[in-house]
Amino acid sequence: MTSIARGSAVALAGLSLTLAACGAGGASRWSLTTPGAHTGRLAALPSVRATPQATATPTPTATGSPRSAGPPVTATEQHVIRGWANALRAGDARAAAGYFTTPATVLVDPTTAPQDLDHSEVVAFNAKLECGAKLLQTRRTNQRYVVATFELTSRPGASCGSGTGSRAQVAFLIRHRRIREWLRLPDSSAPASPTPTPGGAVASGTA
Repeated sequence: MTSIARGSAVALAGLSLTLAACGAGGASRWSLTTPGAHTGRLAALPSVRATPQATATPTPTATGSPRSAGPPVTATEQHVIRGWANALRAGDARAAAGYFTTPATVLVDPTTAPQDLDHSEVVAFNAKLECGAKLLQTRRTNQRYVVATFELTSRPGASCGSGTGSRAQVAFLIRHRRIREWLRLPDSSAPASPTPTPGGAVASGTA
């Protein structure tokens, strides 16, 4: 592991602790397809199929938003993250890879170590993700990282399967309008299911 990837692993541990304090947890949902002809470091990235499951709800602040720290998320960071998600959802791995700088530090499974990938490996990484992504929200967790919450979707050229509709969180480090680090975090929570009333109607949870 390079010094950059090692530093990302240390930062990830801190991010995981921060998110645990906000109620995040659960098994990983973002998936990779089984590596094909491509060989090298990317072949070591695990393939974990998405499995929907209920998890705890993040603790809201007084304004109703998840806790955040550091400066607000910038318009540039929002643009890069949303652009990457849109390209991935469209099934365009090369366009998605275009939002990364290289080498890029990538972590697919939060239980393993980050890896530094070159451009061809970044293209392959995006191509092997089984699910697309729809950006739901972003928040700052410290001075460097932006945590984005996505809804997983189907996408051309891959099968998201039962993972469709699940939530996933990724910590991004954006530098010079490009993704420098892409670190998957333990799953964010999905919204709680509507609660049936005694008369059989479904309570919406809103006044």
